[in-house]
Amino acid sequence: MKYATAHGISVCLFGSAARSSTDFLSDRDVLVTARSLKTVRPCIEELESGGCSVAPFSHARLKRMAAAGSLFVQHLKMEGKIIQDAEHWLEDCLGNFSPKNSYEEDINKSFDLIRPLERVMTESSGSQLASDLGYVFIRNYAINRLACHGVYLFDYRSILEELQGVQRFSDLCLNRLIDLRKGKYSYRAGMSHVSKKNLGHEVASSILEACPELNLEAVSSGTGIRRFSLPYATLRDCEAALMSEKSFCNSARINQKHLNRFQRMIRKPREYSWQVGSIDERWIASANQLIWNDTNNKTAYAMESASRDGIGVKSMHCPIN
Repeated sequence: MKYATAHGISVCLFGSAARSSTDFLSDRDVLVTARSLKTVRPCIEELESGGCSVAPFSHARLKRMAAAGSLFVQHLKMEGKIIQDAEHWLEDCLGNFSPKNSYEEDINKSFDLIRPLERVMTESSGSQLASDLGYVFIRNYAINRLACHGVYLFDYRSILEELQGVQRFSDLCLNRLIDLRKGKYSYRAGMSHVSKKNLGHEVASSILEACPELNLEAVSSGTGIRRFSLPYATLRDCEAALMSEKSFCNSARINQKHLNRFQRMIRKPREYSWQVGSIDERWIASANQLIWNDTNNKTAYAMESASRDGIGVKSMHCPIN
């Protein structure tokens, strides 16, 4: 941590490790923040070598999130354990934070997070992608829904049990939602082959029971990537398209170099969440061409042009991932 001290970097443990409620599925989540993210790479490498999952934020970005009433900042304030903060910047930022009066707008935005499930919810056999999508959505939805009632919880099981008291869904639904965490772990550990018959349908049914205001409509094969208000949701729609079209497993159809770029973005969204570029119509057009067109010079040129022009992902961080 000497490097962090010398460069004014703040480090904060959060999540289950900070709550002392870890299990075999848990990550050791650490926030790293500094004036400029150009200075934090050595600190990130040190933490990752120790098995940490690092979320990097510039001071400016974290301040914007705090000003917007982000529940991620509330999470840090309530449960975070500051490890390094020589200039007391993070302590002051969290100390001055207050949540918003209403999170209804955030709830409406969170619906985008489950839309990629529409691509896989009718498949007779699906990978644990469905579980991952369901987990990310229900966690964000529940945190925001409970915040509207003045309840701030961030432990996954506690969130769902409290939500059940509000939404009155069945114990079977509760247990299936709890199990999404195991499926998410399997998927992110690279065990996407671990599947369950009609898994997508089961996940969708559970989500709809717990969230009655939501409506899901199956998306047919061949449908282009959709652009959502949350860039992260657009990226997940790309991921679901790749999975449903079996493109991750069919390197003969797709230029492997460009496919690997998508995979890196999907697997480690935190590393792309602070880049200057954005997922826009041009990015989506390139992705659609990559997935559904045969590999040719035009596809390669389009993707290389996008890379040279800095087309990346902006504000992709999930509210509470």
